[in-house]
Amino acid sequence: MYRSLPTPRPSGAPPAGPANSETAIPRRAMVARLEADGDLHDPALREALLGVRREVLFPRAYVRRNEPGAEPGKWQLPHRAHPEDLAEWLELIHSGVSVLVQHDGEPLSGQRWGIVTGGAITGMSSVMSMTVRTVGRLRLRRGLRYLDLGTGAGIASALAKHILGPDGSVTTVESDRDLADAAAVRLVSLGLDAHVLTADATGGFEADGRPYDRVLSTFAVPRLPVPWVGGARRRRSAAEHPDQQLP
Repeated sequence: MYRSLPTPRPSGAPPAGPANSETAIPRRAMVARLEADGDLHDPALREALLGVRREVLFPRAYVRRNEPGAEPGKWQLPHRAHPEDLAEWLELIHSGVSVLVQHDGEPLSGQRWGIVTGGAITGMSSVMSMTVRTVGRLRLRRGLRYLDLGTGAGIASALAKHILGPDGSVTTVESDRDLADAAAVRLVSLGLDAHVLTADATGGFEADGRPYDRVLSTFAVPRLPVPWVGGARRRRSAAEHPDQQLP
């Protein structure tokens, strides 16, 4: 997504977020699109999508301000204190596109409003339709143990915990400490209890030793790492069987 370069907005602390009533409408519209496109079928996942406040997980999101592929790239964090930027941000995080959350590995706590030029986007969410289809194939239900590899902004973990309930557990692994720390804080603010680890998910990580009922990776690997296979209760992958659902 891009548009012509606007007048830069002032830097500073983030303004207060919108009320839940302001974001319920775009959440419902997003869910309706996912259903109309045939991506969403699971009633529990539908309730999770309606219940998880995306504005909490994506308090800031970069917008491309020049043509894709143009060099150097120009991105901006819309400043929510400005009505037109607030509307653009809300539309962006509920549009279903990949949400860009980190530039050049920056600390998220040090992000500044305004234009950045050059460099690259180093943190982003998956396209929402892909997340919904993949999570839907896992057939999550209350009480299961779920492992999420590649936390990012925490959207898949948030949806999973919403479905699994207080008796289920979510462990999520992220290699970037800033992304992991931010996701941990935001999940707590949503009232969702998840165990967030900072580690290289492909090389093994400390867990509690018990197998997981469901394992989801949001990044590609040439072959399934041994820790992933060893940590799963049943050695079957939704990625290997994209047209099948797990039991």
